[in-house]
Amino acid sequence: MEEEASKKSGGRVFSEKDDLVILSGLADFLSKTGKDPLKHAADFHYFMQEEKSFRSDLSNMQIKRKVRTLKDKFEKSQIFTKPHDKKAFKLFNKIIWRNNDENEAGEENRMDVEGSVAYILNEIFRFDGDIALSKDDAKKGLESIDESLRAEMEEKWRKLRMDEMNLVVTRAQYAKDRARLVL
Repeated sequence: MEEEASKKSGGRVFSEKDDLVILSGLADFLSKTGKDPLKHAADFHYFMQEEKSFRSDLSNMQIKRKVRTLKDKFEKSQIFTKPHDKKAFKLFNKIIWRNNDENEAGEENRMDVEGSVAYILNEIFRFDGDIALSKDDAKKGLESIDESLRAEMEEKWRKLRMDEMNLVVTRAQYAKDRARLVL
């Protein structure tokens, strides 16, 4: 509860615990996939939710910005006074960053497909509903369908997410109005 209040008042999206989880996840993601998490943000996001039981309320861009911020912070300075920063810096030093330039057109297209597939999979399996499909089978199926159909699916999921957020805002406004009436 206190963490949520600090997020709202201070605008902080990530807690110190999130920083440590992200840094730990970066090390695992880079060692297991060899992919740059800044170039493959959707894959990293999906990986974090699968491997680290990471929060699902974050967007790929929020995570990408946080990774970039942490990387810049720990590359620019190596002296920290806060215990959290010292612990985070130790984790950061365990990360083996790779400098992979993937400039070929085929590779760029594959990255787009992987990002789109990862996003759709994340949305499909975000809820604990009865889905008679394994994640591997779902991934293979999504990779095999036409790009335009996959883009349409992704857009529908994004629209649904926006509708969900609007519902949360409407519900909060309604609760606020009812609370005013009660007071």
